[in-house]
Amino acid sequence: MKKLLFPALLTISAGLAIALPNKSYSQSMDTCNASSLTDAQFSSTYSNGCAITPEKYEIVIYEMGLCTGSNPISGGTLDRTNCSATYTNSSGQTVDLAGSNSVTLDASSASKPSPNTYTWGYMVMANTFGLKGSITTSENTWRTTSTTAASSSSSSNGEFTETLTDFGSGNSCESSANATMSLGTMYAIVTDSDLNEDTTCSSNVITRLVGAFSPTTSYTISESTTAVKITFTVTNNGMSVIPASSSPFGVDMFGGGPFQMEITTVE
Repeated sequence: MKKLLFPALLTISAGLAIALPNKSYSQSMDTCNASSLTDAQFSSTYSNGCAITPEKYEIVIYEMGLCTGSNPISGGTLDRTNCSATYTNSSGQTVDLAGSNSVTLDASSASKPSPNTYTWGYMVMANTFGLKGSITTSENTWRTTSTTAASSSSSSNGEFTETLTDFGSGNSCESSANATMSLGTMYAIVTDSDLNEDTTCSSNVITRLVGAFSPTTSYTISESTTAVKITFTVTNNGMSVIPASSSPFGVDMFGGGPFQMEITTVE
């Protein structure tokens, strides 16, 4: 049997949306194109916000795996009965999904799943996102700060942390979400440290985000499988930009956006 080469490569590429921003800004935002616009024109053109590629998009991964049978989080927790973990790290590993460099997960925390045809993939991650970035209009460069607020007077991009406790707009608690896309259907819940869904969306309880997705094409692990490759992207999507609605115009704040993920096997 060939050894599974998992440290998985986290390569910036195309895939399946898995993470949602904390304030539930639209996942279908237009890509920002601001370089020829004044601050006032930017605020008018993108009144509902737009999306950019962040300079940093940092997440903490605790566990990934493959499953057979039904949705492993349909019961409000992660049911591993029909699952095979491919990566487990109780301390979590921090990875930056921005940029073009590959990131390798700790090989000592990885294992090969049993040969099978898997109809689900899952991931457990922290509910926090480390973000920074900027956008330039014809008048100013607007940068992230240590909070979500934007600044046109800073000389460098500040890093802020966004915490996901709710998939809704803030008017009511939405502790779960799902979306159907070209590569499959994604489901996600916010949970406590024991991976139980918190239906109150309490910031004092929630520490994890658990996602499960059913791909249009199942994952087949055979005796000859040598690697499971996890591919992410945040290009033109990983950071939301919210304009100022009144003078002084420009950028009011930045927020998180969804990243995308795809699992492929290597023979």
